[in-house]
Amino acid sequence: MNSVTKSILTNKEAITTDQDMLGRQGYKILDEEKFEIFMRPLADGDTVICLFTETTIKLM
Repeated sequence: MNSVTKSILTNKEAITTDQDMLGRQGYKILDEEKFEIFMRPLADGDTVICLFTETTIKLM
């Protein structure tokens, strides 16, 4: 496992989001050619947004 993968898998915020008490699954809100955006509600009323990209180009 490389250092980038390890830093993602051991990220406390990512683990907390994964184990949120609400237990609602995230869902895709945008599907573009180069990226996808997912959204997930959390028990405290917050919302998590996740961007997946399969490219190395800078998106923002």
